[in-house]
Amino acid sequence: MLNPLQSESNPGSVKRQIAKLCGPAAAFVIFLVLWELVSRLGLHSGLLPGPISVSRALFEMMIEGQIFRDSLISLQRVFMGFGIAVVLGLTLGFMYGSSAIVRHVFGPIIEFIRPIPPIAWIPLSVVLLGLGDPSSYFIIFLGAFFPIFTNTALGVRELNPLFLDAARVLGASRMRITTEVIWPSALPSIFAGLRVSLGFAWMCVVAAEMIAARSGLGYQLQLDRQLLRLDRVVAGMVAIGVVGLVMVRLMEWVEAICLPWKRLYSDSVDATTPDILALEYHPVVTPTTEQLPGAQLSARGISFHYSNVSVIQQLDLEVAPGEILAILGPSGCGKTTLLRLLVGLQTPSSGQILIDDQLVAAHQQDITMIFQGFALFPWFTAQDNIEFALESRNVNLTSRKSIANDFLRLVGLDSKSSFYPHELSGGQQQRVAVARALAYRPRLLLMDEPFGSLDGETRQILQEDISELLHTTNNTVILVTHDVAEAVFMADRIVVMSRDGTLLADPLQVPIPRPRVPSFRTSAEYLDLTSRLSPLLRLNSSAP
Repeated sequence: MLNPLQSESNPGSVKRQIAKLCGPAAAFVIFLVLWELVSRLGLHSGLLPGPISVSRALFEMMIEGQIFRDSLISLQRVFMGFGIAVVLGLTLGFMYGSSAIVRHVFGPIIEFIRPIPPIAWIPLSVVLLGLGDPSSYFIIFLGAFFPIFTNTALGVRELNPLFLDAARVLGASRMRITTEVIWPSALPSIFAGLRVSLGFAWMCVVAAEMIAARSGLGYQLQLDRQLLRLDRVVAGMVAIGVVGLVMVRLMEWVEAICLPWKRLYSDSVDATTPDILALEYHPVVTPTTEQLPGAQLSARGISFHYSNVSVIQQLDLEVAPGEILAILGPSGCGKTTLLRLLVGLQTPSSGQILIDDQLVAAHQQDITMIFQGFALFPWFTAQDNIEFALESRNVNLTSRKSIANDFLRLVGLDSKSSFYPHELSGGQQQRVAVARALAYRPRLLLMDEPFGSLDGETRQILQEDISELLHTTNNTVILVTHDVAEAVFMADRIVVMSRDGTLLADPLQVPIPRPRVPSFRTSAEYLDLTSRLSPLLRLNSSAP
């Protein structure tokens, strides 16, 4: 990441900053010169006030104090109408975005009202509410409401379902999912709506004051127009523009405070670049938290289908406590679906899943899953992501911070605790995902192609490090992959899943004790196992 101090010490950076400022400044000066020439030499010379006369009028209005009084009156109206729009827009937008029933019932009404311009409501508001503040509040509310409502609903509906799944498999309650997943995910869209809404509110207050009020910037603008004081009209327009610009900048400042994870991605680390930190890391620390023994899993006659399409058929699976089982199979054979069934995110069409002889009907606290796309919450730092899992285990705040730091140290990332996911490389993000899953203290850990998006060198290093880590924690692990070498290196036992959603007979044992060292990859046993599995996987990868 860029160091903020670099711009102060780097002469080239200072020159770029100066050049960046000179462009807009020069354009503004040219605009003022052209404006003055047009006012003196144009078709309406003498009527169109130039910047010199406008500046003089603006200075007089400031001396009189009128411009400040009108601005405060208009701002008070904007904040009142805008505030009402924020409360209702956020509340109704969330309901509309999260409920298909609400969208079905109220969608036609909203789409009917939305195209009507706020100004079209002024005559009706004057009749019903009279001249003054209530009419202005109403018009400002109408102008500000729909951008907030629409963007809130859009932000809620566009939530990445992977984040919901991650929260569920980490044991989050519905309330925590709402407050710590859905709302933060929707905030960028919400703030986009707030910025647009504030601009509409400021335009609407001027329009409303011209017709439905007896004070404020809009009213004074209309009065000066009637008196043909055009220099003061333009001066009032300048004041409106300046105040609007200040409000937009303030909103951007609030957004920067509320959304600290939203930074320029040009400063973030490319997730596909090699993870140099991984080359130096070897896990040597055990976190100060209770480690639970691995669970036993039994899946009996599992079947699953989407509509009429069969994905998994009569699948039987047994996994012993503390065992690492790798499931190999081609893309689209149902490997990920099987994991989702085992973790309780989906329900099998038929069959039973038992953990230690207890039937799994929904997600259980002793099971969690590491997703192919990491599923780290981008609005949380690395430490916060791990604390999210610990909170589901009812760990108090003080202990959460200490334990989260232990797990970050365990994966060699304690120096990155305050980094957001987009500031980490792909390998580092995967380490945080592993640390978060282990901090949840699962007895059964499911891993869905955890290294699939990483470069080859980083994959091998993480396979070695995490294999050693899992040997220490003694979790029962089911690893889904399409990489034969990865399965042989990490697993105790390997099964192959066919394209029709069944398991082939005769699972393959890997007799080499864990944890395995890098030299295992060149051993005769390793080469023999990979050579036996590769043709079987290629055969099952062929289209029927």
